[in-house]
Amino acid sequence: MANPDRLSQGEVIAGRYISETGITFGDGSLQNTTASPQRYISCFDLTVQSGSTTTPTPYKFGVTDFSRHINVISDGTALTKIKFDFAGIYNFIWSGQFKNTNIQSKDIYVWFRINGVDVAGSTGLAAVPLAHAGTTGHTIIGWNFFLNLNAGDEVQMMWMKESDDVSLAFFSGTANYPSTASIVLTVNAITG
Repeated sequence: MANPDRLSQGEVIAGRYISETGITFGDGSLQNTTASPQRYISCFDLTVQSGSTTTPTPYKFGVTDFSRHINVISDGTALTKIKFDFAGIYNFIWSGQFKNTNIQSKDIYVWFRINGVDVAGSTGLAAVPLAHAGTTGHTIIGWNFFLNLNAGDEVQMMWMKESDDVSLAFFSGTANYPSTASIVLTVNAITG
């Protein structure tokens, strides 16, 4: 269908919304388009990540399950950067499988970096449980965060740890359950 109201991208009128792929009507259907406006990624890693007590380290994402207009790219050494084809507000949901071999709980710090610049207010501080009764301390830590991004932006998730006893852990599967990813990230567009 043509654009009879001469809408610009992002404008809404009487039950219609125009995106980069066409006009969406009040019932959610797309007209005059061959592609969905959805933008998302689901990625994870199946390795132990050691991190550092002195140097911010980006999470690695070695496996991509699904992606559309968002990709994992290399920082020159490893697959750590999430690159965005389109501007918009994006919801980041992540979880990390942490392990601690120390008999005291130990802190980790996790934050976002856009195009090499740390995002103010994005740091999360969490404690990884202590080792006890001959078993390492372990937990899954995660949260979500909204970021307003431009087309071409590259986002990294950074972390540091209080102690060398802490790692982002990968656990092999057994006959009873599958393996455990060390890090999982899903991102989807909220607007744009």
